[in-house]
Amino acid sequence: MTKKLLLVCIVIVSFYSFGRALGENKIKPQKKERDTLFTDLSVFYNSYAPKNPFSLFTFENNNRFFQIRSNYEYLNSLTLFVGSPLVKQKNTYRLGITPIIGFTLGEATAASTGVIILYNIPYFEIYNNSQITHSLINTTVIPSFYFQWLELLYNHKNIFKAGYVCRIYQTLLNANLQPSSRASVIDNGFLITSGWKNFYASGYLLNFWDTKQIGFFIGISYRFQIRI
Repeated sequence: MTKKLLLVCIVIVSFYSFGRALGENKIKPQKKERDTLFTDLSVFYNSYAPKNPFSLFTFENNNRFFQIRSNYEYLNSLTLFVGSPLVKQKNTYRLGITPIIGFTLGEATAASTGVIILYNIPYFEIYNNSQITHSLINTTVIPSFYFQWLELLYNHKNIFKAGYVCRIYQTLLNANLQPSSRASVIDNGFLITSGWKNFYASGYLLNFWDTKQIGFFIGISYRFQIRI
């Protein structure tokens, strides 16, 4: 019953968002200059690994994408991603597709390929990050995996966001991988993000209908611009 209620809420938010989009609202042009990097520094505490908060440092404009992740792909690891965004924008929508490649160092050594998609229309946003990460060392214990993070959001002027979130994690087939390192996880839930000036606070609640699988993320972000 709870899952059906969640689905109803998602549908209501989606129809409301598209309804507002069909009105007179327009996407404000984002004047991303070649010599300006838009920077997002985020730190998250999560219930799945409470002793290992993870962080994401993102630097991007219409031509460049750099992201540093710690404790994200693997615990006690650091990953650097680079990419080149492909952006199309009109008055009523904005679509950004960013192919990315990355390399992980630390307790795990791995290489990643993936894509980040961000689609905006007034009052509605779709964000999707999909990637495949290949473990390069000690592959019997440290798995290769497919990962996807999907968000369907109501977006009010980038100050307040709320909606559905889905996380998918699937270890890739490897005959030598120990059974204890194999996993297949699909988490569903909702998120809320609110901002004030350059600071943003986010909360994610996953699997709230299942006391055995319930989990959460709490994060804070600081966003600013760098002239280069």
